[in-house]
Amino acid sequence: MTYAKLLTVLIISVSTLSIVTSDQDASCPSGMETIQGATLDSCYGLVDPAEGTKSFWGAKMCCYDGAAFGLATILIAPKTKEELRAIVTWAVGKSLPADGLAGVWANYHRFQSDGNRTDGLSSNDRFFFLDFWFGTYMPVDLWRNHKQKGDGEGREDERCTAQKKPGELDQYIGLDDYPCDSFQNHYVICEYPKGGLARG
Repeated sequence: MTYAKLLTVLIISVSTLSIVTSDQDASCPSGMETIQGATLDSCYGLVDPAEGTKSFWGAKMCCYDGAAFGLATILIAPKTKEELRAIVTWAVGKSLPADGLAGVWANYHRFQSDGNRTDGLSSNDRFFFLDFWFGTYMPVDLWRNHKQKGDGEGREDERCTAQKKPGELDQYIGLDDYPCDSFQNHYVICEYPKGGLARG
């Protein structure tokens, strides 16, 4: 093969590779990407940790109003601990601080039962958690341990959820409930479902 022909083959190969990579990136909004181990139906973006931690409401608006990535997104809503681990591990690799208590907010929010539940869960369960946007139930296996959620007296204000201690996932994987505005704020990862944010 002559040098000219070899050069032509290399150019075509590089061009083809570039097109494939571009197609993959084009499925996510700018600044967001898919994560191996998380649902491939969503794109994720870490809000610059240099902005500091936020209350749940501040984090929610950072994603919902499009300020973070130029279009409406939601806070992360993993379905399993394995998915949560993949998302947080990815974020640590992207500069999420991993040396403290502050972690990342999740999109699950507490609502109170009126005793007339028809979802098969016990009506004695005073509180339940829903994805704040789509209204789907938070899987109970996402709780960090059996002490979560805190239904005890005086803990009714713990309506929001977060993964804490991102640098110690082997010990702390799973969501804890927190007051939405409190002494403990968290960082922000936004999620964009590729199907869009239309509610069913």
